[in-house]
Amino acid sequence: MPRYEAFTNEKYQDQGWDVPADLSFAADQGFIPIAGTELPKAVLSHPVALMQDAEQHWQCVALMSFETQRNVHIDEAGTWSGGYLPSLLQGHPFRVFEVSREGDTQFFVSIDVDSGLVHPEGKQRFFDEHGEHSAEFKKMVNFLTDLQKNMLLTRNLLAMLAKNRLIQPWHVAVPENGRLIKIEGLYSFSEQILKVLDDKSIIALHRAGALGLIHLQLLSTHHINTLAEKCQYSPGSEA
Repeated sequence: MPRYEAFTNEKYQDQGWDVPADLSFAADQGFIPIAGTELPKAVLSHPVALMQDAEQHWQCVALMSFETQRNVHIDEAGTWSGGYLPSLLQGHPFRVFEVSREGDTQFFVSIDVDSGLVHPEGKQRFFDEHGEHSAEFKKMVNFLTDLQKNMLLTRNLLAMLAKNRLIQPWHVAVPENGRLIKIEGLYSFSEQILKVLDDKSIIALHRAGALGLIHLQLLSTHHINTLAEKCQYSPGSEA
């Protein structure tokens, strides 16, 4: 598991980082959070489920398997074979988090200090020869800050959808060794509830941009069969 520490200019003045040589760091990540802005690309490769985080916020999650600590798209050499690569993995060993105080949200960059990628000889430098943040570091921080802002926007849209009871358990089951294994804890949008939602609610969700999340997530569910095959299951799925 990553162990994040907030970046400070003082601590990392003479440090740099290396770009990961492979994706082995994510081999134990079975469910990877993604922002709504990633969905158009993510649904081309992955089934996307809805899950709650530790603080009970709803989030979109790209399924890398049906187990929390297994990623079937990364082999023993760390090679990726999963199509779209989630942005959180693209940003390793960095991640941006937010702190909200009195209605003001501030973002700060953190580093996975157990990654082994940050050290004094790192090829990518945090600071340039003028003592300013390097162009490479600024680019990474901007990329991950935009991602986290989109994560928060997605969280708010999902809260609206949950309030309208559109998030319901996703009943996925996979046969294994002659018996049916139910996959617990996954949620999906309900087409049935969407069909009977009143016009006022539909218009409000449309204006907020939430309806696109529904259609894209439901579109992704057909990848369950492909994922089950890659996990060496014979699939059975009920949306």
